Amino acid sequence: MPHNGIPPEVVDDILALVKDDTRTLLSCCRASRGFDARARPLLYDTLTITYLSSPSGRIPSALLSRSSAVLVDTLLTRPSLARECRALHITSRIKTDADLVRLRTEPTVESIRELCELVPNVEEFVCCAFEDYLIALILEANISRVLGALTCWSTTLSNVALGNLTEEALPFILSKTRLDSLKVGKITTKHPLPASLAAPFSLSSLTCSTLSEDVFLAGTASSHTSLTSLSTCFTLPVERLLAPFANLTRLTLDFNEYENHGLDACHERIAALRSYLARDIRLRELTLRQDDGDPRRGRQSLFDGPLPRKLQRFVCAPWYIDARIILQTVAMCRQPCKVGDSEEGPRWPETLKELRLTTSSRSYGPLRKEDKEQIQKACLSQGISQVHFVNLAGGTDVEA
Repeated sequence: MPHNGIPPEVVDDILALVKDDTRTLLSCCRASRGFDARARPLLYDTLTITYLSSPSGRIPSALLSRSSAVLVDTLLTRPSLARECRALHITSRIKTDADLVRLRTEPTVESIRELCELVPNVEEFVCCAFEDYLIALILEANISRVLGALTCWSTTLSNVALGNLTEEALPFILSKTRLDSLKVGKITTKHPLPASLAAPFSLSSLTCSTLSEDVFLAGTASSHTSLTSLSTCFTLPVERLLAPFANLTRLTLDFNEYENHGLDACHERIAALRSYLARDIRLRELTLRQDDGDPRRGRQSLFDGPLPRKLQRFVCAPWYIDARIILQTVAMCRQPCKVGDSEEGPRWPETLKELRLTTSSRSYGPLRKEDKEQIQKACLSQGISQVHFVNLAGGTDVEA
């Protein structure tokens, strides 16, 4: 019995508790050969490759951080560790004075392809969160070219997060039979997809801030029973497209593009969304998101209700924090609300028990302590027992 009499399955259970703690895993590797054999693969379970960009150069450029370069060298010399990698994250940030880089390690198509082919068993591929805009454009363009010709991960890839998904990389995504979660900022195609095109995977979660109707239909053709979470732009006609998705319980509507559309078109979409939400009986969580601009323009009428009939959690992130408006809405949340000529019951359903309001550094400032106490008291009187005020810049401010 290895590990000084400790059964190997017990060792695996212990290591599973610290699999995200690199320092502890390194200590376990040094403990004994038995521990090393089981702990070292966990060190390479998630690979984070970081490119550092210089803010002072005229021509945008980025180089591998020294730690990332050493990591790649290790995998090249020990392929058995490369096969242990289950998650590959590619990111970039602006170089600081304390950072070290390796020369001649630019994020070219060839180097990115070599990196992807080095790890054959990837289940999660994340390529986003770039600090430098110009470097982000270079990385996203090169990664799209790599994905367009990549043949690996066909039977392993289940989770993808990209900044943008171009038409060049779309066949790569549509060929992954085990894909379960897809998160992209924008999907762009030069030509409409054929109506007969159907993705072979069954998604449980889809996040895309800009999504056309034809791409949505093709990407979710096999996900009618599996899709439980959707985040998309408010312009997508969800009232017409979401009928087949019987198990959809979480919906996020993104209003960041609100001011880029005509006023009449926006009003029509808001009216259609109000009618859809008032009649929906599937949603348990609804999020209204608008990172830029004033949310009073556009989604304020959705905040007033009516909300889905079985909603349990309502999130506004970020939100224009005005105590007076919130208190007025909460005071009337159980009153009947009309949509068109029909009466649809209370604005907020009796099932709603949690309200989360999020502010950011660009918002109009945090609420005062006394305002928060008044809102919490008003919500409690209406049966809403959980009220959260969250500051994106400083973490959770108040939870009640």
